[in-house]
Amino acid sequence: MDLTVKNLSNKQLLKRASNIYFISGFSTTVDVSAKAKAFLEAYRAKYNEEPSTFSALAYDSVYLVANAAKGAKNSGENQGQPY
Repeated sequence: MDLTVKNLSNKQLLKRASNIYFISGFSTTVDVSAKAKAFLEAYRAKYNEEPSTFSALAYDSVYLVANAAKGAKNSGENQGQPY
C-alpha cells in the first residue's frame, strides 16, 4: 500500500493525522526577547494578525541557516562530510 501524500485523499490525511501533538514554547502573550518582540511587531504590521507557531519557526529557521552560513568559505565546504 503506497502511503505517500500524493496517493492519499484529504480525508485520509486528516484521519491519519489525528492524535498528533506538537509542543512549542512560542507565545504572543508573554514577555519575550527584544528580537522576538521585533518579529511580533513586524508580523502584526504586515499581516494584521497574530503570527502562528509555524510563522515563528520559519523566522527562526531563516536566521538559523543564515548564521550557519556565516564564515563558510563556500557552499561546498562540508560537502561529503558529516555535520
